[in-house]
Amino acid sequence: MKASWATTLLALTMLAACGSDSPERASEVPEGRSPTSATTPATTEAAGGDSSVVQSDDEPATSTTAAAPPQIDVGAIQIELVEVAQVEQPLDIDWHPDGTGPFVASKTGRWFLLDGDSADPVLDLTDKVATNSERGLLSVEFSPDGAHVFVHWSDLDGTNVLTAWPWAGTEALAFDDGVEIMRVAEPYSNHNGGGLAFGPDGMLYWGLGDGGSGGDPERNGQNPFSLLGSVVRIDPDPVAGGYSVPPDNPFADGTNGAPEVWVYGLRNPWRMSFAPDTGDLWIGDVGQNEFEEIDRVGPGDGGANLGWNCFEGFAAFEGCDVVDHHEPVVVYDRDLGQSVTGGVVYQGSIEGLGGHYVFGDYGSGRMWALDRETTRAVELGVRVAGVVGFATAPDGELWVASITEGVVGYLR
Repeated sequence: MKASWATTLLALTMLAACGSDSPERASEVPEGRSPTSATTPATTEAAGGDSSVVQSDDEPATSTTAAAPPQIDVGAIQIELVEVAQVEQPLDIDWHPDGTGPFVASKTGRWFLLDGDSADPVLDLTDKVATNSERGLLSVEFSPDGAHVFVHWSDLDGTNVLTAWPWAGTEALAFDDGVEIMRVAEPYSNHNGGGLAFGPDGMLYWGLGDGGSGGDPERNGQNPFSLLGSVVRIDPDPVAGGYSVPPDNPFADGTNGAPEVWVYGLRNPWRMSFAPDTGDLWIGDVGQNEFEEIDRVGPGDGGANLGWNCFEGFAAFEGCDVVDHHEPVVVYDRDLGQSVTGGVVYQGSIEGLGGHYVFGDYGSGRMWALDRETTRAVELGVRVAGVVGFATAPDGELWVASITEGVVGYLR
């Protein structure tokens, strides 16, 4: 199922290196290094906005159709970040289905309600969680009915743990009340992934990195039997613990892949979300040496191979002969950023931005709005250093977390 969607963001100026692939490096999120030359698809310059943004000649896929956003120069929209709170190392933002929130997850292991009345966390895992390298309290998601909260965190051995707690208002959650759903061992301290999302089908999707180090030495990305380097899809049991495998998972019988795997071929899926109108799953996958990418997975794309570590963006990486792989929607190189942060489809009140997929880059602080109909991406006129998370508030507005600035706020 080779998709033809492609928007390549080409470079204009060289940025400094963003660290190495050492699993114990000091940076808070997935790493990157200086770019080298590579071949990308033929492109034509996009109209409007930043001239560094170009559009592929390829036609976008039409398996699912998003409502066309208003025809407006997105790059000319005046946008600013409104700071709401300072939080130590914020990573994720959530709201309860009843509108209570925002709740903010800190890499340190604390999960807060930002209500201005108390600095006490609702959940405190600081004595349970490993926070070295890219480990920590990585993602939080409420169940659709609001009865439970699901947390992805790194235990002291570095294992990825998925735990559910019963929800009864904003009272502090006791660790012993948590029920373990799943755990996945991590051979290195980086590439833990970072994304939990309930789909329109009610199933829980969990993004996991390839296991870490550099170049995927364990070859997990191209191994559909490995949960690392994949998005898993499960039906969790937050009461008894554990989970069941949905019978329509692509490898449900375990013959051609792990039953839990929905898609594979990912390096480090840093943030993912579902489009509310189409049900497409949008994933930001952090690159190795040269390219960052955004992937779009439709409801019928279960079993797709997203290419890593045979491909980084559109370019061959390890020389693997992967013919049938699912190409990214967006690729950009290290002149524009070093570590992609997947975003959300905007549903707020900023004129002209509705229906666009907004994403960013941790290293450069740039943000882009992607027209899902044309697959044209245009840089927005706001930068947020160290952006690691996006979230949609109940009113549709877009909230942002910056780990380097310790800022939680929203765009207007």
